[in-house]
Amino acid sequence: MVVLMSNPTAEKKGQQGPETKAVKKGRSPAYPSVALDKAIELVRKVWDTQRKQEAHVDATLLAMGYTSQSGASLRALSALRQYGLIQDSGDMNMPKIKVTECAQDVILLPDSDSRKLKALRAAALSPSINAALWELYGAHLPSDESIIAYLARDKGYHQEAAVDVITNYRNSFSLAKLDKFDDIKLGSDKPNTNTSKGNSNDTHQMIADTQEMPLSIGPNMVARIPFPLSEDDFKFLLDALNLYKKKLVSRPVPAENTLTDAPLGTVLKRVLDEKG
Repeated sequence: MVVLMSNPTAEKKGQQGPETKAVKKGRSPAYPSVALDKAIELVRKVWDTQRKQEAHVDATLLAMGYTSQSGASLRALSALRQYGLIQDSGDMNMPKIKVTECAQDVILLPDSDSRKLKALRAAALSPSINAALWELYGAHLPSDESIIAYLARDKGYHQEAAVDVITNYRNSFSLAKLDKFDDIKLGSDKPNTNTSKGNSNDTHQMIADTQEMPLSIGPNMVARIPFPLSEDDFKFLLDALNLYKKKLVSRPVPAENTLTDAPLGTVLKRVLDEKG
């Protein structure tokens, strides 16, 4: 007589069938792993060490406070790239890092210089997910719950990643004063009040002579555009308008009972009937 013996190990393994097996989650789309204020602190350390010089990636990580390449250090380095604070140079065999002009404006210029604010806004909106959130919500952010729903449904972020995205974006939003975007004037540097000989120049005079042109961009919204504009300011203005495009541009509503699209015979008949 054959006796069938049960195998406890096999039974335990059998319990982990397709119905109960944990399903691996896909990775969320890319986003900065650190907030903008932290990224600025890190790039400031890099600047203090290497200035405008290129440096090997290991030397850059060491300046940031990391002893070697690891998951955490490489994610921080990636965040600085996403904010546009560093750029890659060299090649695959000798990767190097360089501090960008944008980062130099952020860490070196005084708060009173409008170029610093422009650089902060450029860094804040450089990550693709931040640009998408800005295009969708503009200067008025909704609740975290609404943003999480958008990130999960439309962008494919998991819950934990979505919370990180919102936290970092709100940090960038605050630093770059994006809630006061309409109040920020391009080229609004204050002229040098020191009129002693040798300190005044054509640039100060041009700024002092700057005028404003009001431009209606929507219901109860008027943009104050200073002129003359420099090439950089004009490019920034176009970039800003493109970010607002979805909110500013409305689809034309086709007019009803108009003669513009009617056949010529119909138009003439209508005109004659009205005169008769």
